[in-house]
Amino acid sequence: MLMKKYTRILLFAAMLVLMFSTVTAFGASSGSDKKMIKARAGKFMKAAKNYNKKKLGQNIVSTSTYTFISNPIGKAVRQMNKKHLKYSIGKITIKNQRAVVKVKVTYFDGYEIFKKAFKSTITWYSKNRKAAAAQINNKVYSYASAYYKKASKSKYTKRTVLTIKMKHYDSGWLITSASDNYNKVVNGNYLKAYNAVFKK
Repeated sequence: MLMKKYTRILLFAAMLVLMFSTVTAFGASSGSDKKMIKARAGKFMKAAKNYNKKKLGQNIVSTSTYTFISNPIGKAVRQMNKKHLKYSIGKITIKNQRAVVKVKVTYFDGYEIFKKAFKSTITWYSKNRKAAAAQINNKVYSYASAYYKKASKSKYTKRTVLTIKMKHYDSGWLITSASDNYNKVVNGNYLKAYNAVFKK
């Protein structure tokens, strides 16, 4: 009887050791994954801040859904981002080899600036009908830069939360998608201004 009781105690102790070992192992794995996911999200956002499409592509499955404005207008967006785009990686949720990351973002909303730049360029073009596409783009950039310098930076600073989704592949964690407001944040709301002026 004593032997059976002793055996049960040993078995119970062994199960406890096994259970806590398992919990520790899962905890370590989850912690390691979170570090990798956070690093990936950080690289993704850094590429956005620097307006670097090539580096952005190194962190995601496909760049097809992400818009980057070509030079020289893209230069104006890049200048705004470098000065104003700030981010903080928030809550990370992992389930079945997939992850969801919340990123708090502060960005410069250039909607009004780009809208004014487009309208000024239209007025300029009405007197310069023979201007080439490169000249027109340079004019948009020139107006946008001028209006940006005069703008109240605090007035156009906005905050939002991005949702980034990831999946674990053999090569590690990669981003599969980001919420719709990503393009607005990265491009300083350029596309909204463009559509408001040219796609009425």
